[in-house]
Amino acid sequence: MLYEGIRLAVLDGKPRLVEKRIKEALDGGTDPRDILEKGLLAALDPIEEIQCDCEEEIAATLSYARAMKKGIECLETVLGESLYTKKCAVLIGTAVGDLHDMGKNIVALYFRASGFPVVDLGVDVSADQFIRALEAHPEAEVVCISTLLKTSHPEVKHMIQSIRAAMKSRKVLIMLGGGSVTEEIAQALDADCYTDSAVAAVKAVLDYAG
Repeated sequence: MLYEGIRLAVLDGKPRLVEKRIKEALDGGTDPRDILEKGLLAALDPIEEIQCDCEEEIAATLSYARAMKKGIECLETVLGESLYTKKCAVLIGTAVGDLHDMGKNIVALYFRASGFPVVDLGVDVSADQFIRALEAHPEAEVVCISTLLKTSHPEVKHMIQSIRAAMKSRKVLIMLGGGSVTEEIAQALDADCYTDSAVAAVKAVLDYAG
């Protein structure tokens, strides 16, 4: 019932209630990792099923994301960096010229909830910014580029090629996603991997990183 209360608070999109229930659980001696796995992660699958085809679904997804983010922040105060159990860090950002960030934020949230350290570079991110971030974070093995605009595709291809050239002595998985991308487009843009959902993105990196 304790974990179900946390899960439902996330699905109701209520960050303050999520925070309250997590603090109550922690004060009662509940293992924070159990809260993560049985409370927060249990809410991910229903969220992932939302298609975001209308304003109502988009608003709901944003409220879920805010609630989930609050939950992870609560656990970070207890577990610190040990919350992130995976060694492979993920860099994520929306491609240069594109200011959309909802999909990116959801994917970043899934990675964090799944134990991956995430460096979120924000929106309108250039190849140089990704490259500098990779240089600053030697633990980063994955670059996730999001784009919702078809007009950005030529620049995305240039970005991917620039990152790959700069990191030619280092193994880096370059993933591409977003509303304007398909498997065929990702291949044409020279990405290593395409995923159509946050869950698929996490699974792809789990397979890649072992």
